[in-house]
Amino acid sequence: MAHLQRSVLVIVLFAFSACSQISVIESETSVPTPAETATPYTAGTQTAEAALSLPTFSFSNTALPTFALPPAVLPTVVLPTLTPTVPRSTSTPLPTVTNAPMPPGFSPIVYGRYILLGGVEGGTWLAPDQAFARFAGATEYDVYSFSGKVFHLHGHAPMLSMLYRTYHLRMDGNVDEFGMLGVAQGWQVTQRAVEELPSENESYRQVMLDWLSQEGVVDPQIGTMQIYRTDLEGDGSDEIFISDTRVESQHTARPGDHSIILMRKVVGSEAVTIPIRVDLYAYVRKDYINPFPCMYSIGNFIDLNQDGTLEVVVEYQRWEGFGASIYQVDGRNVEEVLGTACSTQRYLAINKLEGF
Repeated sequence: MAHLQRSVLVIVLFAFSACSQISVIESETSVPTPAETATPYTAGTQTAEAALSLPTFSFSNTALPTFALPPAVLPTVVLPTLTPTVPRSTSTPLPTVTNAPMPPGFSPIVYGRYILLGGVEGGTWLAPDQAFARFAGATEYDVYSFSGKVFHLHGHAPMLSMLYRTYHLRMDGNVDEFGMLGVAQGWQVTQRAVEELPSENESYRQVMLDWLSQEGVVDPQIGTMQIYRTDLEGDGSDEIFISDTRVESQHTARPGDHSIILMRKVVGSEAVTIPIRVDLYAYVRKDYINPFPCMYSIGNFIDLNQDGTLEVVVEYQRWEGFGASIYQVDGRNVEEVLGTACSTQRYLAINKLEGF
């Protein structure tokens, strides 16, 4: 019986606990909705949506507080004051150029104000590199033209041209005379009177034609001719110099083209013809192309080595080329003692049997 009473008590307590939990759940989930707090609906006066009373929000016109930012202050950088290492003064003296001392008995030989042909020392001819080694600096020059005029010019130090393998220098002044030849100031040279003869002189034109025929030129033709007369040795017997150039194109040579300088002189009791410089294209191979043939002319007659006999100066020109050579004449012998080579191949009376 006691046992039954305890069971009934447990059942009663369990039922009471369950009812309490249901009440708590309903109280937690029963949240009033807007419809429950709204004004009761009255038919015909407002709609159900209008009956809902939404919360209203009021906006204030009060200005938001302002914040004053401090002004940005950049750091001040003080640049150092630069002091020039070289004072800028227009009165700074320019460096002086000291002329190169010339060895006694030596003179460089310059043609056309800028080509160092070489030099002469004690009667010996010096190649350009030998002459360069003896002074290689600025110096004063006496410059002699073909017409006999003399100029005193300052020349700068010579330099080697790597392109042409020749020594060049620059002389001050605007002097530009044909056949100018420069020597060290005070160097003794000799020039004698030179007479130019008419190029139409039949006797000397025939001398040139005969010489061309002897060298194998068929139907030789005279080109541009110049004839000069002077006394090389100063013995009262004149020499005649005949230059003739026939070149139809400065870019190639054709059969019969030539540029020749001949000397006509009396040796003993005989008048002889001696070639000084010859480029003769008597025959030209069909596959041969000779660009830029040389054209020679008399540049000067002057004694440079102080032996009493005039040297013959021959100037050459070609397409974008220029130079000169100096020839020494001794009787029938002619020797080129100084000069710059004209880079052209010579075909002197080429034999017809060589495939022409």
